[in-house]
Amino acid sequence: MGTSRGKRGKFVTVTLVAVTISIVTAAAAAFGYQAGAFNEFLCEGECPAEFALLPEGVKEPNLTSATQSEPTVRPIDKQALEAALAEPLSDPNLGPSVGFVAADAQTGEILMTQGSGGYIPASTTKLLTAWSVLTALGPDHRFVTSVHRSGDTLILQGGGDPYLLKKSVDRPWAGGSIEELAKETAEQVQGETVTVEFDTSMFAGDRLNDAWPARFVPRTVQPIEPLIVRAKEPTSRTQAKDAAKQFAAALEREGVTVASVASEPTSARGEVIAKTTSAPLREMVSYMIATSDNTGSEVLLRHTAIAEGKPATFAGGTQAVKGLLEEATFDTTGLRLTDGSGLSRDNRISPRLLVDVLKSARERDSHAALITGMPVSGLTGSLTERFDFSRDARGVIRAKTGTLNDVSALAGWATLGDGRTIIFAVMADQINGYPLGPPQDAIDRIAAAIAGCAC
Repeated sequence: MGTSRGKRGKFVTVTLVAVTISIVTAAAAAFGYQAGAFNEFLCEGECPAEFALLPEGVKEPNLTSATQSEPTVRPIDKQALEAALAEPLSDPNLGPSVGFVAADAQTGEILMTQGSGGYIPASTTKLLTAWSVLTALGPDHRFVTSVHRSGDTLILQGGGDPYLLKKSVDRPWAGGSIEELAKETAEQVQGETVTVEFDTSMFAGDRLNDAWPARFVPRTVQPIEPLIVRAKEPTSRTQAKDAAKQFAAALEREGVTVASVASEPTSARGEVIAKTTSAPLREMVSYMIATSDNTGSEVLLRHTAIAEGKPATFAGGTQAVKGLLEEATFDTTGLRLTDGSGLSRDNRISPRLLVDVLKSARERDSHAALITGMPVSGLTGSLTERFDFSRDARGVIRAKTGTLNDVSALAGWATLGDGRTIIFAVMADQINGYPLGPPQDAIDRIAAAIAGCAC
């Protein structure tokens, strides 16, 4: 009898352990799915969290909207927040120029500020670019790349698709492809001999910003044109000409003889015989934020200018952004923009403006793409390798990074233990040297202190 009871006891113990492990594993899987931790495997590459395929056996998180309002809860304790942030905000690794703003995500009440005026924003500039293009065009807008025919001449017309590709891929953000255009075109000109030209007249002005260091081009940012075939490792500075050559090569693979390819842009003419459309703007914006895509953000800046009746130039785009922000009654004190990506050190943005824009985006379904693209602390995007010093901070902070020499910024929100949310922006623009290491950790500790605050 004693042996039988012992066996039953062991069986019960093993069963309880197995059930406990199953529950913990399922909960971890559900959290990881919601945060986007499985995207590398489920999306075959980097993609925002909402694009991950649902793992078998994991129930879909109950999220009705990326901009769902929070329930009414007790106010956040300002004094407790100030106490939690006193030490991390005074970290000497951040240098002498640190701007900070925190606000209650539900009420918009400003909880804490430090510094005044504008700071060098680096890539947090992309938040303003994303908000502005979504405001100007709406989340469902698409861009069209087309082929015109005039006699035996084919003109590839750039439509400003920031994610036009050489070959088609199954990604939510991916645009049309040169391969698709060539197949459709070949059906119209099979057996003929043609010449290929290209049109870049949609955009105007300089292709490169005077404020960008020469070393940034073309790997960090490509010359800005409305006809760019995106590549993982760009090496060329002649994007439109390259696109025309790729189009000609694809035509020949389809059996069309190409006599020549123009070396300079021309104007599109004749009838449209083929076209391909981009992904919806919401998908492109989400991907641009998630990957901090410099070229994509500058192309979207040009589209903002066009939508607002401004010249499709750097200056026209930044004027359009500022006009849209002022029209929405944001406080633009200290705002100075010379590009849409944040590569320019001449840019200045206040932490308050970043916080206000984020709060606005969280409340508008039309701007949900800006929210869904935000990297998750310790899990996705530019925050994947950060916050390793604090398990409590992993997965509860979503924020856009900004990094240049002597500059580190972080703007987003942190969810407290009870579900309340604090939107914040911290900007340090007089760090001594490149901010990886202690300065970046100092920025992250500020965000972690917010997430862990007993406020």
